[in-house]
Amino acid sequence: MRYSNQPIYQRRRRVALLIFVFLILVGLYMIGVGAGGTGGEQTEQVETPVVEQPPEVTDEQTGAEETT
Repeated sequence: MRYSNQPIYQRRRRVALLIFVFLILVGLYMIGVGAGGTGGEQTEQVETPVVEQPPEVTDEQTGAEETT
């Protein structure tokens, strides 16, 4: 493939190549951070609440059961 030897086109090719390499490096960094490869820290596990919780026992219910 033949490229033009005019300085403006050489400069554009160089700038385009630098931008391309920069974008690839940023993409690889983002993939590494997303996978936890470069983070070095473990992700937190959040404890989710149970959807159906047992009914709470009130003092009135316990008092009524003790007297019978």
